[in-house]
Amino acid sequence: MRPNDVAARPLLCPIFLLLLIGDGGWLSQASAQTVPPTTPPPTITQEAPPALPVDLGRIKTALERPIRVRIDDGRVRFYTETVAPGGPSFKEFSKNFDLRFGPVPGAGMTHQEFLGLVTPKELYGSGGIKPLEMLEWGLVNHVGWWAIRKLYKELSEATDERRIKSIRDQIDRELAALRGGK
Repeated sequence: MRPNDVAARPLLCPIFLLLLIGDGGWLSQASAQTVPPTTPPPTITQEAPPALPVDLGRIKTALERPIRVRIDDGRVRFYTETVAPGGPSFKEFSKNFDLRFGPVPGAGMTHQEFLGLVTPKELYGSGGIKPLEMLEWGLVNHVGWWAIRKLYKELSEATDERRIKSIRDQIDRELAALRGGK
């Protein structure tokens, strides 16, 4: 079939299905003439299937319920639900575990245990710096930046070149003092 022969495609599918599903009369006539008759196969007695551990009544009632069918994206989809009764519940499974105040026995390490292993012990100390010194440094830093911001505001409002130069010199001195420089 050529690619531009699209009109013939819908006709080919039903014809093909009729050939597969049909009674095959023309096929059976042709094969009857060429194949000689054979003896019938021996009869096989069927034994009763073994008893299954399945509740057939439950299956029958489930089959009587309406079928849940949805058509998504042009495809028919069947949905079913299987519920297996029995099995241990979570409460039965975890009855000996103290889930509130500790890890489960035999489990892996907790996040806190892992952090305790990989974090250096020196990180927990202050390194010889006293809290009063830290407070002093923070206050000095805060006051210094406050003064510099104030000077930048004055700089933006200044109109005289001499005043601008004096403000810039003062900013440089204050930044040097904050850095601990000269």
